[in-house]
Amino acid sequence: MLGFAPLLRYLSPQQALLCALAACLFNLFFLPKYGAQRIFRQSEGKPMHSGPFYYSLSVLTLILLFPHQPYIVAAAWGVMALGDGSAGLSVTAHDRFWIPWNPHKTIMGAIRFIFFGSIGASSLLFWTLPRFPQHNFSPEAIIVISCTVSVCCAVVESLPWKVNDNLSVPLVAGLLFYLLLDTSLVAMLRTYSFWTHLGLGLLVNIFLALIGWLFGWVRASGCQSGILVGTLIFGFQGWRGLAILLCFFFFGSLSTQMGYHYKRELGISQSKRGARGAREVLANGVVPAVLSILAAVTGHGPLFVVGFVSALAAATSDTVSSEIGQWIGGEPILITNLARASRGSDGAVTLKGSLAGAFAALTLSSIAFQIGLVNQAQFWVVQVAGLIGNLVDSFLGATIEGKQGIDNEMVNFLNTLTGAGVGIALDRWVR
Repeated sequence: MLGFAPLLRYLSPQQALLCALAACLFNLFFLPKYGAQRIFRQSEGKPMHSGPFYYSLSVLTLILLFPHQPYIVAAAWGVMALGDGSAGLSVTAHDRFWIPWNPHKTIMGAIRFIFFGSIGASSLLFWTLPRFPQHNFSPEAIIVISCTVSVCCAVVESLPWKVNDNLSVPLVAGLLFYLLLDTSLVAMLRTYSFWTHLGLGLLVNIFLALIGWLFGWVRASGCQSGILVGTLIFGFQGWRGLAILLCFFFFGSLSTQMGYHYKRELGISQSKRGARGAREVLANGVVPAVLSILAAVTGHGPLFVVGFVSALAAATSDTVSSEIGQWIGGEPILITNLARASRGSDGAVTLKGSLAGAFAALTLSSIAFQIGLVNQAQFWVVQVAGLIGNLVDSFLGATIEGKQGIDNEMVNFLNTLTGAGVGIALDRWVR
């Protein structure tokens, strides 16, 4: 399939989109009938949940995200096809060293990923970039960028999350290539002031993580992930961005502790007294961290700031509404058909819990307005985006959570992504 990637140098955005759409339809309807036994894995189930479909869907998504930057699509395609493909080769005698955080992945697999992913990405960049003379990168810079992205994607591929690699790897690669090729990130990384500011953020977040750990609000893995997310947000958005992140963490932890003993008696309380681990922190923090970077290195800073605040508003609203609803919300109903449900059921909502979530989003957006992250019009945009993200979270919980590897953390990630997307869309419409 990588043989089609060089065509991106010649295809228009519309032609590339039609080809990717045709590939999705082919892998969804035609391929299962004629190649299922040799191409599809037994664990993949339906064609819509298969690797080939996700493969073509990721290419389609990249083209939609970067219609006028085919070099990004091609480079990410190269990482996915050669890097991820080589990492998934059969385990040999040389692959006896397993990655500590994932017993199903090997160190040799990661090395193959980095080596072949770098070759694929750099080759396709050399091929497609000449069409865009404004990007005058040296061969050394292209190789370094390709290697950097491949290393990051190898880490993503090794994480023990139930996300199809054919979707996660190319999307992460596309984002990283965009940041390194089309934004001012590289120029910012070359400044001494940025690293000084980032170092200060690291110290502040280490201190805050230790406090959270001592109070039992986060586990050790949550401390490490929280330091990473918090440092990035502080480095690119300063103390105001970190303040909004801390508001989410405070409101979420406080609502989790409210009525904890009662929720534990019902068997619906968070494990380990609600102490967040790495999965919970990253599920709610990845989207805000990425948006904080985009706000600082692109020409659409205010727009991405709104998305950043909206993502955290959605996460805050969801956590508070769920915890308060389970405590004092009364008998919940499913958001899909309004049928009565037991407490703690995925997708169940209560009136009191929903009101508490709306108030939490209102409080967070008010704080963002007071410290100058958003203006008066954007204040209401953030509030609406937070509520819609919360509703989408409940809908996804009632429909797809627990199916095909979709767990609570994935639903929380989609919640923040929805909140950010709605906030950005509404802000553009209001303007």
